[in-house]
Amino acid sequence: ITGSGSYTGDTTGTKSDYKGSCGGDAGEAVFYFVLGKPTQVLLDTVGTSFDAALYVRAGSCESGAELACDDDSGGAWAAKVDFSILYPGTYYVFVDGFTVDPNGGANEGPFTLNVTFNQEPKELCDNGIDDDGDGLIDFPRDPGCAIGTDLSERGAAYQCDNGVDDDGDVSID
Repeated sequence: ITGSGSYTGDTTGTKSDYKGSCGGDAGEAVFYFVLGKPTQVLLDTVGTSFDAALYVRAGSCESGAELACDDDSGGAWAAKVDFSILYPGTYYVFVDGFTVDPNGGANEGPFTLNVTFNQEPKELCDNGIDDDGDGLIDFPRDPGCAIGTDLSERGAAYQCDNGVDDDGDVSID
């Protein structure tokens, strides 16, 4: 995967070498991408012709830690995973058929993998997560939360005109 976009293929007749924790008994297609900086990543199989399982591993295709696995969050048999932040490294994406039905056969056929990379994620300043990947979490630690005039940019707990030391820096407002 070289960038945001839609990647297509067909799993008909492919061998089942891998399985995710949420399913994946049929044959799969495996993709990978390499991130050089913290990135928000959204993956889905909307447009796929079968019940797809989508799972992501970090570092190694065969033995990497599974970071996410989904079967139907994308609606109508489509899978979807959304990472608010992934750090630099190599990631493997598996588009797999959910199961092999004894009567209906394998979940296989033409698929679409939709990929969105956002390499400039914005820090949400009141959720306890390092959304922008700079190693700092929320106000007052993350300087990205202390700029601007809109209080939503600085987090719900930070107020400039209430006569209280909201950020704990021993200064009022």
